[in-house]
Amino acid sequence: MARKLTTLGIVGLLLGLGCSNSRTVNSDQATISLSPGSLHFVANAGGANPSSQVVAVTNSGTGSLTYQVSNKASWLETQTLGSAPDTIYATAYVGSLVSGEHYDTIVVTATSKASNSPQRIPVRFTISGAIGIAPEVVKFSMSAGGPLPPAETLYITNNGGGPLDFTATESAPWLTVTPTSGSAPDTVLVGLDTTGLLSGVYGHDLVFTSAQAANSPFVVPCSLTVIGWTQQYSLHSFDFRGLTFIDELRGFVVGFIPNAPDPTGVMLGTKDGGATWNQVGPSYSGTTLGGIDFTNSTYGVAVGDSGKVLISADGGDHWEPHTFDKSWMLWKVDMLTPDTGYAVGRSGLIIKTIDGGRGWTPQNSTVTTSLADLQFFDTQEGFVVGNNAVILHTTNGGQLWEAVPSGVGASLWGVSFVDRQHGWVVGDSGRVLVTTNGGTSWTPQTSGSNIEFRSVQFVDLNYGWAVGPDGVIIHTQNGGATWQQQISGTDQWLFGVHFLNNRRGWAIGAYGTIITTFSGGR
Repeated sequence: MARKLTTLGIVGLLLGLGCSNSRTVNSDQATISLSPGSLHFVANAGGANPSSQVVAVTNSGTGSLTYQVSNKASWLETQTLGSAPDTIYATAYVGSLVSGEHYDTIVVTATSKASNSPQRIPVRFTISGAIGIAPEVVKFSMSAGGPLPPAETLYITNNGGGPLDFTATESAPWLTVTPTSGSAPDTVLVGLDTTGLLSGVYGHDLVFTSAQAANSPFVVPCSLTVIGWTQQYSLHSFDFRGLTFIDELRGFVVGFIPNAPDPTGVMLGTKDGGATWNQVGPSYSGTTLGGIDFTNSTYGVAVGDSGKVLISADGGDHWEPHTFDKSWMLWKVDMLTPDTGYAVGRSGLIIKTIDGGRGWTPQNSTVTTSLADLQFFDTQEGFVVGNNAVILHTTNGGQLWEAVPSGVGASLWGVSFVDRQHGWVVGDSGRVLVTTNGGTSWTPQTSGSNIEFRSVQFVDLNYGWAVGPDGVIIHTQNGGATWQQQISGTDQWLFGVHFLNNRRGWAIGAYGTIITTFSGGR
């Protein structure tokens, strides 16, 4: 029995060995090998698709290996030839996927005998949130000291999904942002605080940051162009020679239509500080208008060639035309009261009215040269300047005009006094003269130019401006000790300048040019 058992045990052992050998033979088949064993894609929500990735498929067993691949997610695409050795191309598409983690599995299933089919490749697609901002650039332009342009609205969007909190950071003192933080979608207002800002070009980056946005920080470039002088009007059919403003809203310019068969005078008026200009009254055939002045808010007089005088008693809404001696070529007028005023012009002409401009009497100027400008302190004392370096002075209402040595040999075109002692005169060859003793003597100042200055105005002992050809404007803040040129924004002849204070002013010239400043041109 024992022997029999022994024999049976031996037989069982041999059978066991035989079965083991049979399984080894049956395992002689293909084995799927994949490298890498997983995939990870990364992209921004709403952004570009990531690059495709590849998985190498090899047969680490024997025989041949054919297979097929499959996956469930619509954002994942796979391509392969299906016969090892081979490559699986995997492509992930961003599409409308929201931010976060997205998962899928590529299943590799053998279509021939394989010992380890199917095999799985885990795929992870990380979508990062992305902040979107429109517009992506902010540009402002304004007149220095003038009205602020409206704030710019930035639209903040979340191009991913899920939460996206942001913070807006600005460090430029002229830039304002409201609010400075929020959660997309949202809007942000970008505005200006230009207090004390001078003319120039300014730039700054507005930075948006978000911990949930892959494209953080998002930079929005901001720029601000501040212009010292801005153009209010330009009509080439007009030339302007005289201007005055009653206040910051109401003003008038006078001139003519150049190159017309007959001289034709024109007047424009504004009631909104020059934002709009409209022709006042008819065109005046047979004359050119050169000067205008108001003695108060209602009474004004304009003068021109061929003895033309216009009178208004209602703030310039209506003008009453008068024609005197047609040989009178009148260029400038200065009204001291509603009754008394003076006008000057060609060939040494000085005329005076004591009835509000309805009657005029010529005076003996003692010169025959053309007289370009005048200024009176009261009805009795004033100065007149003109060609050939002429400066005339009267203290008795023009009964006697005395010549004052100017010390220069250039024609003089403009005069401006701020009180009885301090005044300036400008003229050809960049001449600027100053008096500090009531016109008894005149001292040259260095203007830094050699052009023909046509007009000058000072508003106090420090602040003054002079204008001339090619849009040149010079300015002083120290009574003319030094002068600096300003950017006028025009290349036309400028014939007149008028300031209400050291910030608000206008200049006029050829081709219908009217320019203005809210900052003294700075």
